[in-house]
Amino acid sequence: MAKFKNTDPNQLRMHVLDFQELFGEGHPIHGFKKVIDRIDFEAFERNYQNDETGRPAISPKKVVSALFYSILIGNLSMRELCRLSKLRAELIYLLDGEELDHTFISKFRKIHKKEMQNLFSQTVFLGYESGFINFETISIDGTKIKANANPGDIGDLEKFETRLKQIEKVSKKKFKEWEQSADLEYSKIQKKRKELERKTDKLKEAVDFLKRHEDRRRIHLYERNCDLQKRRKGFIVGYNAQAAVDCKSKMIISQCVETGQSDTQFAEKMIQKVESCYSSLKSKDDDFKKIQYVLDAGYSSEANFRNLKEFDLYCPDRNITRLFQAGKIPKSPQKSPKRKPKSIRFTYEKKSNQFICPTGRILKFRTEKFLHGKDSYSNFRSISCSGCHLKRFCSKGRSKSIFVISRNLKKNYIHSSPPKSYQPDEVDNFYTMEMRKKLSEPRSRIIYSKRFSSIEGVFGAIKGSRGGDLFLTKGIEKVSLEWSERCSAHNIAKLCGFRYV
Repeated sequence: MAKFKNTDPNQLRMHVLDFQELFGEGHPIHGFKKVIDRIDFEAFERNYQNDETGRPAISPKKVVSALFYSILIGNLSMRELCRLSKLRAELIYLLDGEELDHTFISKFRKIHKKEMQNLFSQTVFLGYESGFINFETISIDGTKIKANANPGDIGDLEKFETRLKQIEKVSKKKFKEWEQSADLEYSKIQKKRKELERKTDKLKEAVDFLKRHEDRRRIHLYERNCDLQKRRKGFIVGYNAQAAVDCKSKMIISQCVETGQSDTQFAEKMIQKVESCYSSLKSKDDDFKKIQYVLDAGYSSEANFRNLKEFDLYCPDRNITRLFQAGKIPKSPQKSPKRKPKSIRFTYEKKSNQFICPTGRILKFRTEKFLHGKDSYSNFRSISCSGCHLKRFCSKGRSKSIFVISRNLKKNYIHSSPPKSYQPDEVDNFYTMEMRKKLSEPRSRIIYSKRFSSIEGVFGAIKGSRGGDLFLTKGIEKVSLEWSERCSAHNIAKLCGFRYV
């Protein structure tokens, strides 16, 4: 029978950490520490009392370095950072053996909130000073990040008023049932009563808030600043995180967190932030160069093109985005009827269960859904509408889709759709057409091709590789600090060539 060494897993052991031998020369911790050493922490020291009383505080440089390194290895939780500060060799090395506490980190981020946000500006300065950032081409985009909030607690005024009436009725009945019940203790009854009262108070606050702020369509009960954000697979409750990325270095130049869904309203703000950043960094002897701004179709609008005409902007409008990605841009609007039809009529054929459009194209039955109330709706969709002379007034996509109440589908039934104008004309959309002409040039295609690899790669690293698809704090101020920390950590990673080990 084979014999093996008997060991006691519960036996206490002492290990000596030789960091030079443990990490080696190629470990990313060395480059990371060199970048941290170049950052100025003098602003943090002003918040400390330099007297002889009390225990000496942990150096803010150590805390910040541990926080940023934790973000780069994919950990965003401060409680997990406290646990890893006792186990992870890199964090032990950065903290010089000091152990972090969640309460301490929470107070540290609260006291040094402005200083933590200013660290982002220092990383941009280091990137420009080192020659990584050249401000030649800047890509601007936004990404939707989930808020630390329950999706079921967001609603409009009508929804909250209905919920308030329901909870007031239910609470009266529940109070009587709990008081008459002999199984429940008094402390448990009080606890449940407080929970109902808390929900009632929150609903009343939400109703009052929406009545006072008519510009807000909906709010969250416990997170006022977040809103519904559209993604490809639906909607999330979250924030719109904006970033401007230098296409050469892939470093973030400016960033902010917004509540609004549409990127269109933030184009001018982000460009002005980049311009002010560049003017503050460049020396007086350097000539002021014109920055090339690359934006996706989410920022396109006639107003933006008009207001930003002085900047070197490259932004396709939504109607030509797919054509532009395929390498085809229409230089002028497609030929179509000058007069807008009063309506577009689709004739139903009961035998084949399909609609016929005015140009003879077929819309086949797809699905049946319950959209509003008890009525079921049938969905009919065409295969392709390319080349149709009515497409400009009918559909902005590749095909046309209509929803019809199922009980109305009878022989010779006619469905009328109001005409729309999806194609911009040269009179009402002068700057949009000028942008199309600009993008049709070969040089513009080369410049715009830098967009995807720069900004989308940065968002992929922050949200994908480092797990930053969720904000862990609440409130626009704390969320802005959290986004600033992630952007600062990303810039440090670019400066030191960080690779996760």
